[in-house]
Amino acid sequence: MTDHDETDPNPEAEHPMASGAFERIQDYLDSGRGLASLSIEDLEGRFVAAFKARVANVAQASDANDDAEAEYILRSIEPPYHLVKAEIEEMTQQISEAFSKLSNEQIAELDSDMVAKLSTAAIH
Repeated sequence: MTDHDETDPNPEAEHPMASGAFERIQDYLDSGRGLASLSIEDLEGRFVAAFKARVANVAQASDANDDAEAEYILRSIEPPYHLVKAEIEEMTQQISEAFSKLSNEQIAELDSDMVAKLSTAAIH
């Protein structure tokens, strides 16, 4: 028997990083699910605006994008990532530039932190 059921419609739920998504959704639910009454069009607008704001100022990003993304997940709808394609590319570039400025020691520290998080997530 394998750890993964091939008929499982949601295999990404077993992914170690899924626990982070679950925590963000739980935080959103705990805060009262403030976007639940929005129409799809309004939720889309909120998602796009929050995503663009996050990319524009990564250091001071708010939870607005997390909340909109959580609402999509709770509605079983894929967030409209296609509407923020340019922002995703910009964010990827920002991350790449930030990594290129790290020393080998800083990269090793990040690697060990990631391994620890993945190990902890795999246990739970």
